[in-house]
Amino acid sequence: KALPTADLMLDNWQETFSRAAHYWSRFSLVAFITGMAGWYTDTSPDRYLLLTGALLQIAILPYTLICIMPTNNSLLDVDGARKKGDDFIRSGMDSWRNLHSGRMVFSLGSLICQTLYWYNMFNKTL
Repeated sequence: KALPTADLMLDNWQETFSRAAHYWSRFSLVAFITGMAGWYTDTSPDRYLLLTGALLQIAILPYTLICIMPTNNSLLDVDGARKKGDDFIRSGMDSWRNLHSGRMVFSLGSLICQTLYWYNMFNKTL
């Protein structure tokens, strides 16, 4: 909403989307794999936190495919979005922002689980 026109908003989204998708997909996969490896190899009672964090992180993938991908596809079709007008672009951007917030909830939940795990592990060593 900081950009003055819908065309600039769409151009900015297009430019940053591909880079963000590239990094976030890899980040989620690494977080899932390392969380699962930690859960599998750890014997402490707190290992469920690693499993929960890993599952929350990988849950971003189906959430994205089911909930966010239709909005992504409509915004990735630049010519189609521009033909539908400024209101369509603005509502698509608002929808994407709201849906993306859901993805951030999964990431935050995963971060909390990982933080609690390491906090508990650190306090056990004191």
